[in-house]
Formats: sequence, C-alpha cells, structure tokens
Amino acid sequence: MDTPTAPFIALLESDSADNDDWITDHAGDPDDITWTNYTEGLEAIVLTKVSSLLIVPVTGVQFEHLGSGVSYDQKFGKRFYQFTINGIVETWADANYIDRFCMDDRHTTGTDFSRIYLVHKKANSDYKEFTDEDNARKEYCACNISNCRLQWSSSQPLLWQYQITGVSVWR
Repeated sequence: MDTPTAPFIALLESDSADNDDWITDHAGDPDDITWTNYTEGLEAIVLTKVSSLLIVPVTGVQFEHLGSGVSYDQKFGKRFYQFTINGIVETWADANYIDRFCMDDRHTTGTDFSRIYLVHKKANSDYKEFTDEDNARKEYCACNISNCRLQWSSSQPLLWQYQITGVSVWR
C-alpha cells in the first residue's frame, strides 16, 4: 500500500508482511512505518476521509453514592480509551477493505490474533498521543475493534459511510 499523507487515521498491525515490526524494531515511532510492506485490508486500513473521531478517556475511578456524599475507589477500574471513527469511502473496494480488516480472524478471536494499533496523524509529524497502562505517552493506541458499520445509500450511490468503534487494550 502507498504511504498515506496527513491527515489520516490508520488501524494496523505492528508487524508487516516482511516482519519489520514498527513497535519493537523502531521503538513505536509511527514515522518509521514502512507502509509499502502492508497489505491494505489485511494488515492495515488507512482512513483519509474522516468526518469525526471521538476519543473517550475512561479513568477507571469508581464512584459510589453514599448517604453523606460521594466516595470513590481507584482499585477496581483500569483506565482505557473508547473511540469511534466516522467517515466515508468512495469505492466498493475501500468499503470491502474496512469490512475485511475489521472482521478478519486475526483481529477478532482467531488463533493468529494480532493486536492492532490506532494511529492518528494530524499534520507532518504531529500525532495524537495516548496514555498507556504505565502512564507513558505514546503516539499510538493499542486497541481492539468492537464494532464496524458500513452504510450505503441510494441517494449517494458512490459513497459508503463507515463507523468503527473500539477500545484500547494495553497488555
């Protein structure tokens, strides 16, 4: 696949077809991703016509309402992110890439399960940062996709709307 130009959102595995792992071999620097090594729809999808990205940081703090006020406990929950990506693609092939990537055994529950990463490049080398489980800031978010919706409309027959939702999984 071609190297995308900013802005874009990508969902991709860390290890491409030639075993060049941008997480372990390049210290997780998204600028070191060798995009030409990835198969679109199998190991990665790049979304360039994104209408919205909703990121919900969930702190993990548990609140309890008591008769005398509110109490909280930090022991029960872990912090994580929920995200929703909305946008359009202009071809049936691109809609199929999204479907294939989201539903592939490698990204759901298959025996060859591969963790995926959310990368949001806003401009040149400006990436959205996320906080991992060790409180380190990363220019990517380890995640799993929980839902994918593709919608075609006869009123706009050349466009497919998509919505991809997921959660961070720092392991």
